[in-house]
Amino acid sequence: ILGMASAAIAAKDPAPISRLLQSLFTSISDTAASSWGAFMAIAEIISHKTEIFGGYLSRLFFLLGDETKRADTIYAIATVAKARPDLLRKFTLHFLPFLKDPSPIVRGYTAWLLGNLRAHEVKDDLENLIDDSTPLDLYEDGILQPKTVGQIAQEALAKL
Repeated sequence: ILGMASAAIAAKDPAPISRLLQSLFTSISDTAASSWGAFMAIAEIISHKTEIFGGYLSRLFFLLGDETKRADTIYAIATVAKARPDLLRKFTLHFLPFLKDPSPIVRGYTAWLLGNLRAHEVKDDLENLIDDSTPLDLYEDGILQPKTVGQIAQEALAKL
């Protein structure tokens, strides 16, 4: 809902939504603030109005280096990729190392991201995750779905 509302407001005046995005990014970087929900909010805002807010993607890329924020960052990027894979397709190989991350959440979200990008060149790497039975929850299309990393990898392969 935040993404849809932001898109409607931004169509008339993007300034308040830009300030909101800046505040959300500030909450992520402020160690004294809670960033709960900020990544998801950022993803929804950008994905609903990429022509105005797509420039904020570079700020998400910067956060990939922080292991504590990596899963949420990949989730946000994957959400945008679902709406506009063309914006992120050229970065496909940048995400490949995250398929081997020690965190199953990072591996699962990366598989989802690569599926959203229709990244056929990583087919073999996705196939290596099919037997990963680690459970995680994936919020997609308004539903929190329990899945395994392997299931997400299989769904990603089906999109290729």
